[in-house]
Amino acid sequence: MALNKVEICGVNTSTLPVLKQEEKEELFKRIKAGDNEARELYIKGNLRLVLA
Repeated sequence: MALNKVEICGVNTSTLPVLKQEEKEELFKRIKAGDNEARELYIKGNLRLVLA
């Protein structure tokens, strides 16, 4: 069991990425180009913000 583990609604927030502004901008460009992996990462980063 991880010491910094926080679970909200069944989601372990310690596994969600913390995205910097530059990373968000790069992911958004990739999303516009059709990159589904970038979309998933962007969603997970935003999910961390919503749960916090």
